[in-house]
Amino acid sequence: MRIPLVIAMILLFSSWASAQETEQRIHRILNPDRNQASNLQSKSFSGGNAFQKSSSASSQTFNFTERYTPKGFVSKSYSNTTPYSTGKFSSHAANTKGQYEIPVITKKVDTKAVDTRAAPGSGKGYAAATGYDTREFRGRGKSQDIFDQQKKDAKPMTIDEVRELLDKNK
Repeated sequence: MRIPLVIAMILLFSSWASAQETEQRIHRILNPDRNQASNLQSKSFSGGNAFQKSSSASSQTFNFTERYTPKGFVSKSYSNTTPYSTGKFSSHAANTKGQYEIPVITKKVDTKAVDTRAAPGSGKGYAAATGYDTREFRGRGKSQDIFDQQKKDAKPMTIDEVRELLDKNK
């Protein structure tokens, strides 16, 4: 009899301690200490010692033997070319008056109506497949009695009730 009581007390105390810890975390998140600094800010990450140049290092010279000798490249001078000129660009509006005016711009063009052809096969009739008649669903679910009761008690909705249900303007 004592063991279940002790276990229940331990579980109750641990849930209370967990709730206290959660409250403290939430308080720290909502009210952070802006003056607190990390202890890693003053730590040296270069192996504990600053780099000290001890002495000059001796190294051998680098020698490269070229085994492939490329041929020389001779180019021809192009003296007869002319420089590309883009000309002068202007930003003013185009002249549409005088000799540049299009004389028949306002004249209406005569049009005529043309009959369209009927699409091929437009006169054919197609039989619809039977067996897809709409009928009431007869399956009974777990809560079908509740749905039947709601359907029996419900009266048809008016347009105003539907608008109010959908929250539409009248």
